[in-house]
Amino acid sequence: MTKHIASDTLHLTGRLEQFYKLPEPSEQFKIQLETQLEQRRLHLLENARPGAATGRIRKFLDSLFAPYKPAPIKFGIGILTALAGILVFSGLVYAIVTTFNIYIPGLGLANRESQFRSLPAPVTQTQDGVTVTIKQVLLTPEKTSLVMTIEGLDSGAMVTEDDSREVHARSCNASPEIALPDGTLLSPIDSGQLGYDEANTYQRVYFYPAIPEAVREAQLDMPCILQTRAGSASENWVLPLKFIPAAPGEAALIIEAAQLEQSNPETAGSIILDQVITTESGTIFTGRFLPLFEGSAVIDIKDQAPRITDASGKALTWQIPAEIRPFTDDAGVLHWAFEVGTEAADWPLTIQFEAVDLQCTGQAQFAFESSALLEPGQGLEVNKTVSVGNCGMELVSIRKIQSGYTFRIAARDYPVQNVTLDIAGTTHIRTSQVARPLYNEFSLEYAGELPTGRLTVQFTGITLQVPGPWQVEWSPENEGVK
Repeated sequence: MTKHIASDTLHLTGRLEQFYKLPEPSEQFKIQLETQLEQRRLHLLENARPGAATGRIRKFLDSLFAPYKPAPIKFGIGILTALAGILVFSGLVYAIVTTFNIYIPGLGLANRESQFRSLPAPVTQTQDGVTVTIKQVLLTPEKTSLVMTIEGLDSGAMVTEDDSREVHARSCNASPEIALPDGTLLSPIDSGQLGYDEANTYQRVYFYPAIPEAVREAQLDMPCILQTRAGSASENWVLPLKFIPAAPGEAALIIEAAQLEQSNPETAGSIILDQVITTESGTIFTGRFLPLFEGSAVIDIKDQAPRITDASGKALTWQIPAEIRPFTDDAGVLHWAFEVGTEAADWPLTIQFEAVDLQCTGQAQFAFESSALLEPGQGLEVNKTVSVGNCGMELVSIRKIQSGYTFRIAARDYPVQNVTLDIAGTTHIRTSQVARPLYNEFSLEYAGELPTGRLTVQFTGITLQVPGPWQVEWSPENEGVK
């Protein structure tokens, strides 16, 4: 994955160092982080218009195994999500979502005219009473999806959030790989949970890079069953895969994706509903949240959660579809998808965003004399406004600490969620952030002697939480959006 996002690593590495301090994450988490970032990159490549340059990915929303993360790690993910929202190439054009006209469970949005391949039949293997079944493999020119079920595991085989760090460290964290005949190994670029099938068996979906059309067979290598305790289940699974041409309807269930006619975004507002997909279990809504002003990007929804209600005001449960992950494109547009159980809903439904995290591109600087800070703990009152693009904040003070400098930052118009800062011409070894009720403290720590003299602090990637609310309304009787 690193070779694909090498130019993003400087900022991302700093953020990872900050996050890893509190607490030390497991190897399993690190693996999941890498696969999520790579999936975001490939999602853009998949949907880019022909001939258009494609960008790097800025965020991932939710980690794959949320039920197994302790609360402190979840908080860290929220920070890292925002900090990973880096705008890189401006002016790139993202493919309009209406190029997708079908939805396939286990694959996601697709074009009916795409070339599909699939398995001729499910593949099953049993070891020591445990049965692994590859129910579905779908190959398109853009990606490969694989749906797997596992039956027969002992109830205590899986690790849980109550297990110790040592148990998690020894558990299986090796994802299944697809081995091609030439020896190439394809690792998952994302994964998700699809719920229970018609036989009441839990399903998991894995997404891989596209497999060349010339490849007609491969095998799935699974060293162990993911998230099982060491020694609790059989290992070294090898399942043969064969690929044949297939029409979408022959390969898997297809569902029409209703394309909604949209008004001009300037008159429709920041939130746009693009598609409504009726599934067996509910309704999937996909849409976009546009940047609120030039030079900004919407990188997250407050608490990663919209409020979805029916006409009576009842809050409806929802989930993010495993096959349609939210992401921010190079125009700063947040693409979102939510699946709602709508059997007992009183139409119309309202999707409301209470607040969004907005990040501004550009850079601001502030210079200070380190001689004004002679001893650790000594502070320099600043009380100056610092703006990056249209994102502004107050630099309240600078304080010297034993290993570096701490910058106290307060909100100007909106709460400050994150900011990337560096001292020009220096290399820090660690960054940290402490949230206070009225301000945040950002620290830069150095190895050895601290930088001295006239120092210039560079501020980039300011992320603010901008309150709304914004909402969109839809009813089956309407072809468009109210």
